[in-house]
Amino acid sequence: IAYGWPGQRRQPELLGIMEGVLEKAKAKNVPCAILTANTAEAIEWRDKGMKILCVGSETAMLTAAFRGITDDLR
Repeated sequence: IAYGWPGQRRQPELLGIMEGVLEKAKAKNVPCAILTANTAEAIEWRDKGMKILCVGSETAMLTAAFRGITDDLR
């Protein structure tokens, strides 16, 4: 969901919309999913009741791994 705030996942109005979607899903006993940027964000949404959590992306994970390799080699 972007709703006019691409890349601004902490924008208060967007958070309100996302929480509203989650509450409607919970009311109908439908599992709700989210793609999070990191584990802290995933834990936050899990604690709010999100049932399906995707953390990061392949690109972000590979970038972090390669950054670690290059740091080790320096």
